[in-house]
Amino acid sequence: MSFIADHCEVRIGQSAPQDEASFSYAGIPFIRAGSLEGLLAGEGLDQLEKISEESAKKNRMKLFPAGSTLFPKSGMSAKVGRVYKLSSQAYVVSHLAAVIPNPDVDENYLYRWWEHKCPATLISNDAYPSIKKSQIEAVPFSPPPLPEQKRIAAILDQADALRRQRQRALDQLDQLGQSIFYDMFGENFDDDLPFLELGRFVLDSQIGLVRGAKSLNPKYGTPYYRMNAIGDGGNFNDQKLKRANVSAEDKAKYALKRHDLLFNTRNSEALVGKTAVLYEDRFGVYNNNILRIRFQQPLRSYFIDHYLRSRRGCSELNLRKSGTTNVFAIYQKSLFQIPIPLVEVALLKSFAKSLFQIRTQRNLIIKDLSEMDSLSASLQQRAFRGGL
Repeated sequence: MSFIADHCEVRIGQSAPQDEASFSYAGIPFIRAGSLEGLLAGEGLDQLEKISEESAKKNRMKLFPAGSTLFPKSGMSAKVGRVYKLSSQAYVVSHLAAVIPNPDVDENYLYRWWEHKCPATLISNDAYPSIKKSQIEAVPFSPPPLPEQKRIAAILDQADALRRQRQRALDQLDQLGQSIFYDMFGENFDDDLPFLELGRFVLDSQIGLVRGAKSLNPKYGTPYYRMNAIGDGGNFNDQKLKRANVSAEDKAKYALKRHDLLFNTRNSEALVGKTAVLYEDRFGVYNNNILRIRFQQPLRSYFIDHYLRSRRGCSELNLRKSGTTNVFAIYQKSLFQIPIPLVEVALLKSFAKSLFQIRTQRNLIIKDLSEMDSLSASLQQRAFRGGL
């Protein structure tokens, strides 16, 4: 049996320079643990802060070569298990470990191997997440001959490329609804158009159910949607879903029905005011940082949802934000005073129909992505057990 240390060099990054003047717009990228999320989402190294050659010499920084596999080795980010392969040389923060392949190891194979291995499994104490260099070096690693490594990496790379292609299509669909909104209604609404306060359109509104964090669990009870269920672009998701014991009466009172508009009333300054519309009934209830709004004309919820994300809508919301450094709120009374363009029902129906078509395509892509995730996991299992 051989180990990582037999085939790779393991290095730990360095402390970030404390002097802000050490960073500049030109030079070599500096990667922090928090940088990995954006890099894995498609951001380029050129978007990161950089260190000049002069600053690097002053702070005795050491370069990490292209092809190095990086992952967090300390801090809470180590528990996430993100793995990234350097596309060009960079400086690396001390919270990251780098595994640099020897000539007998293909860099893409090594990256895929660690992606499958998941470095977070090396953490011994979940309360104080940390991975020692010696632990990484002692991980069993017996790569096949180099040509076989390249073949396996190429198959896994191709599967990943197909998945990224589908993800890009999903991202484009998520932007299409707002584009159709601007195409149908314009970006700057004519002041001659009749406006009514948002509250004039409302049939019913209800702030969500209060449940303390200690009473929630991930497995048992009724789904309890918190403010993180309202995602970017108005999508409503089940990520990090918690559950709670809820009475039959409260299930009915805080039910989630098709066409409901959900409004995030309390959050950070940047996130307060997030909205989402439900395209179908959802089993579950929602928490007290969410306001559920039902409209006299149910299809108006789709228009108002997109209007509040338009430039003019965002401006109206910003005027109504109030709070402290960490927590901001938009109160129901103030929200209901926002002027909303009075759009004919025929246009509301046409706009909603377009969104329903987008939603159908989105659901198909999400299904494809789920199947591709299963395929990728299966390929990785077979690849690193000698069955591919």
